[in-house]
Amino acid sequence: MPLSLPTVTLCAAASVNVAATIRALKTCLEKVNFAECLLFGTADIPNAGPNIRCFGEETFNSAAEYSDFLLLRLADFVNTPHCLIVQWDGFVLDASAWNPRFLDCDYIGAPWPQFSDGHDVTVRPFATPASINGQRP
Repeated sequence: MPLSLPTVTLCAAASVNVAATIRALKTCLEKVNFAECLLFGTADIPNAGPNIRCFGEETFNSAAEYSDFLLLRLADFVNTPHCLIVQWDGFVLDASAWNPRFLDCDYIGAPWPQFSDGHDVTVRPFATPASINGQRP
């Protein structure tokens, strides 16, 4: 039986490796029941299937544009208190490793940019979208 995370939205953003990103999202959806699944990318998103909501008007020409989208705009689309961000090479492999205390954290991901290749899985809270959009309450 899949893990149930009704307060978490599964998200991915990609302009390259889009087909692999869709496979990663589908793998996650086989293991976890999320509130929703969102994919952001270019207009050329192949058939993602009925469980993935696609937004094909985003283009990420650099890591900076990708990061800006995640930090400044993603919260506008997420309707749950938390978001799990995955990438084509970083996604849910073992749902049994989930710990409910993860949702108590402000951010779970690579601790230092110099040691991250940018391909990690992150959990982010959206209880206060203004805080994610570059503002602190």
